[in-house]
Amino acid sequence: MKLGYDRGNGKKWSLVSWRSVEDPSPGGFSMELDPGGTLQIIIMQGSTRYWTSGMWDGEIFAMIPEMNSNRAYKISNFFSEKNESYFNYSVINSSIVSRPVLDVSGQIKLESWQEDSHEWKLIWYQPSTHRKVYAFCGAFGSCNPVSQNNCECLPGFEPRHPESWKLLDRSGGCVRKAELQCGNHSAANGDEDWFLRVSKVKLPIGYMSPEYALEGLFSTKSDVFSFGVLLLEIMSSKKNTGFYQTDSLNLLGCEWDLWRSSRAQDLMDPVLGSVSSTNTLLRYINVGLLCVQESAADRPTMSDVVSMLDNESVVLPSPKQPAFSNLRSGLELHSSGNRPEVCSVNCVTLPIMEARS
Repeated sequence: MKLGYDRGNGKKWSLVSWRSVEDPSPGGFSMELDPGGTLQIIIMQGSTRYWTSGMWDGEIFAMIPEMNSNRAYKISNFFSEKNESYFNYSVINSSIVSRPVLDVSGQIKLESWQEDSHEWKLIWYQPSTHRKVYAFCGAFGSCNPVSQNNCECLPGFEPRHPESWKLLDRSGGCVRKAELQCGNHSAANGDEDWFLRVSKVKLPIGYMSPEYALEGLFSTKSDVFSFGVLLLEIMSSKKNTGFYQTDSLNLLGCEWDLWRSSRAQDLMDPVLGSVSSTNTLLRYINVGLLCVQESAADRPTMSDVVSMLDNESVVLPSPKQPAFSNLRSGLELHSSGNRPEVCSVNCVTLPIMEARS
C-alpha cells in the first residue's frame, strides 16, 4: 500500500473509510500524504484535519514512537520523483498477513490475520487517545489526561455549549466567562483615563507583519507574527535580516525550505541539542512557522500559541508559506556591486552595521 500523489496525472493514493459498518461506499474520513508538502501522513474528516502522524525522520513518524518497537511492519521509505511523492507500507515477514483499515470513526488500524482462530487481530491503532485528535477540545479548550472528562476550559473560560459538553461533545470549545473590559475608567482625581497615542514608534522591519508593513493595518495577529519571527530567531540563533543563502531569501525562507524537505533541525542552534529533545524543538519551529504565515487569518491567536507550547499533546497543523520568504533582506536592495559574494549553499547570517540612534 502507498499513500501519496502523482501530480503528473492528477492522481492521489489514499485510504478512505466506509460510510458505515454496513455501507462500504466512501465515508467521511481519508488518510493521505500531507498535500501541504511536508513529510507526514494526515487523517482528514471531510476538509478538516483530524489527526497527524508527525514528521517523518527517515525511520519513524514523530507522533508514532512505537514504530521503533515493532519492526515486523514498516514504512519502507519516502519516495519522491519528478511527479510522484509517496510513502510505501510493507511487511518484513512475508508469512504475516496484515491489512491497514481506516474505520468509520477515523481510527487507522493495523490488523493481522490469525490462522488458528480465523479472525483479524488488532495490532496497532491511532489516534490512541482523544488527546491526539486535532482540536478535540475546541477553541480555548485544553486536553487534560488527568481530568475525568479529558477536556477542560482554559482559566477564565467556560464551555460554549454546556449541554453538549456534558454529553462529551467538546467541539464547540470554550468562551470567556466575562467580556474584556477595554473601556475608559476615572482616575482618583476624577479625570478620565485614556490610552496614550505614541507617535514615531517603529517596529524593526524584520518583525513587521506583511499587513502592517505594506498596508499599515495592525491587529493582534500582527503581534503573533512578531512573536513567530522572534521564536525562530531564538531557535536558530540567527537574525531574520542580513541573511544570505543561494536559494533561501531570509531566515523565514530558509527555515521554510528546510521544513518542506524535513530538515528543519539543520537550522537549530547546536546549543539547544542538549537542552531538549529534537521532537520538542521541531514542535517549537512548527509553532514559529504557523505564527509567520502570510495570511493573518491563517495565524493562530496568542492563546492558541500558548496552548500549543504548553501542551505537547495538541496536534499542530502544517504551516503555509511564510510572509516575505520570497524577498531578500535589506542588503540586497543595494547594488549588486556592494553585495557580498555568495560562496556557500548553507544558511548563513551576516551582521549589519547600523549607527546608533
